[in-house]
Amino acid sequence: DALPILLQGIFYGIICAGNLIGLLFYIFAIPNVPFEASNDTVRKFWKDLNEWREWLPIIWKHCLAMSLNMMCVSLFASVVLFIYNVDPMPLWPKSETTIPKNAFLGVYFSFSFLGDFTSRRIAYAGKERNPFIYLILSAVGVGVVLSKTALVAPLGMFLIMFANGSIYAQTTKYIDTHVPKRYNLIALSVWLFIGDIGSYIGSQITQPLQTALGLVPTHDGNKGEIPPSNT
Repeated sequence: DALPILLQGIFYGIICAGNLIGLLFYIFAIPNVPFEASNDTVRKFWKDLNEWREWLPIIWKHCLAMSLNMMCVSLFASVVLFIYNVDPMPLWPKSETTIPKNAFLGVYFSFSFLGDFTSRRIAYAGKERNPFIYLILSAVGVGVVLSKTALVAPLGMFLIMFANGSIYAQTTKYIDTHVPKRYNLIALSVWLFIGDIGSYIGSQITQPLQTALGLVPTHDGNKGEIPPSNT
């Protein structure tokens, strides 16, 4: 029992060290490039918000895409813990070929990281695209995860997170190049806020969705254990 606790401590230590290194890199290595919105005040922020006609029509598609994207990210980062809550985990429904549940979750969330990590540089360097195109990847990923097939579910989460990273990268670039500089801060803030609304909605439908879908079916009828609801 001591080994898993030790491994958890090592992983958390690596994460903490990575956060600290990232903070130091941000403070000392990233240059400060002043621009028109660098010294915004609360008064200017409110004024820019009231001038929404100058910037919101430019980014409305990106706001809607971000909200739908974050709903998928929030939902499928959590609902997997309920739907795929059987141990051992069948590689496909009712399969006798299984893997440990924790191994499956490790692979699933590793693919989640890889999808987000690889997509940002690719999308930022690529040509400008309608953000709704990336939601096609999200929709395919959702279908793959909901198939209750552990063998391909990580690929589904990879697609969801690839869409997430792509929308982030393309939208920040789009705002920098299409929105007047003085509205940069308000445009980014509203875009992220609307995205958080989608994330909240996704978190709220996790429990009803897992109740409706049930668990991955196993060959012996094992129902696993569903974590108790917090509601």
